[in-house]
Amino acid sequence: MWWEGPRVPVSIYILMDQIYSAALKEGAYWLAVMGIRGVLDLTMIEKIGEIGDRRSFKEKVDAFQEAGYLSIRQALNLNILIEAGHAAVHRQWAPSPCEIATLLDITNSIIETTYLHEMRARDLESNVPEDPLQKRT
Repeated sequence: MWWEGPRVPVSIYILMDQIYSAALKEGAYWLAVMGIRGVLDLTMIEKIGEIGDRRSFKEKVDAFQEAGYLSIRQALNLNILIEAGHAAVHRQWAPSPCEIATLLDITNSIIETTYLHEMRARDLESNVPEDPLQKRT
């Protein structure tokens, strides 16, 4: 999986591993969605700083977007995921397998964009030859 490796913080790696290897394996979808909410919270706190831990989820999403990690559409999707997590924690909502798949697809996309795409693009940039016409200007 994308989250296996040194580029993702250990706390996020461990929680994602537990979601996949324990919660999903055992069909514990309620627990899985709570874990997804935790992963998203940890990701935002890690990227926007410790002050993020004292903010509401809405404020975290806004700060995460302002920091350039989310587009407007991604922020809307992230808010839906967080609301799903709230529903699991506070309203005893247990998602279906299809809903868990959606939650994980969007979560994986956010984390890939946050941690891996930028680093992979930098790695790629170092291997792409420079445009000789741009060097002259």
